Amino acid sequence: DFARHDGQLLTNASMVHRLALTVAYESGIVHFAESPDNLKYFYGKDILKRIPSTWDETRLLEGALQQYATIARRKGADWWVAGATVEERDCELKLDFLESGKEFTAYIYSDGSCRTDMAFRKQKVTSKSIINLHEMSAGGFLVQISLNDNLATPSEVQTYEAESKKNSFSPGLTLHPFDTTHASGGQQVHDLGLGRKLEFKNIKVKKDGLYVVTIYYSSVENRKGEIFVNGKSLGIQQFFGNGILTNTYGPEGMTWKHIPVSLKAHKKNTIAIQAEKDGWAPNIDRITIQQLNTPEK
Repeated sequence: DFARHDGQLLTNASMVHRLALTVAYESGIVHFAESPDNLKYFYGKDILKRIPSTWDETRLLEGALQQYATIARRKGADWWVAGATVEERDCELKLDFLESGKEFTAYIYSDGSCRTDMAFRKQKVTSKSIINLHEMSAGGFLVQISLNDNLATPSEVQTYEAESKKNSFSPGLTLHPFDTTHASGGQQVHDLGLGRKLEFKNIKVKKDGLYVVTIYYSSVENRKGEIFVNGKSLGIQQFFGNGILTNTYGPEGMTWKHIPVSLKAHKKNTIAIQAEKDGWAPNIDRITIQQLNTPEK
């Protein structure tokens, strides 16, 4: 079992590049070599659940050897289009392979702000439509085109950068540059140790409920930190290091940790990460907030 259970994200390719490969590659037994722990709150899990085990038709829409490829596969009336690239590029996805005279819905997963970020949008399309997609280096996209306009989609994600001036920083915390290909914002908060605290402020949600906070971080070794939501402690949390496969003081390697929390609407919520008095928490890149569509189990 080589699936990792600690949230390690290998950023030599984007999340969406890897998502696209589930359709671009054909397998006699469709499977995902990943831990359920890492898929539970994954932004692309809805479309993963719908990927067929067999295909009725396959077309190579465009491609260049060892550069990029865009592949379309059909199952019944639905089309799936996967794009993967080595270098950064823009794709004009022409949908002339769709049945004319009908309106479809495109569920579009594409590269976000960096390789550990993913964007989603939904739009009406026909056989005359063109979808414009930007693929970052080692990036890609995955699009499901369906007559069904009511398929499950991810809830909205809000991103809060650790280095934002809106946050509260204990004395001694420092900002370090980080390659924007691998992490968003271009900086991380370092030296989160010896009781120091990083507090994200002014977190706003549209309604009361259960949300998942995803902490994006890097650390060579395992570290710990205490999490606070609106001043209330959620206890000490384990942050697994990702130094086994990547050197996180270089540009590659990122890890995430998902924590379900209750947040209030019409309130400026706060989320804080505090190191133990004699220990160190990881380097923090950002957090995201996403409402859970189903009750936590």
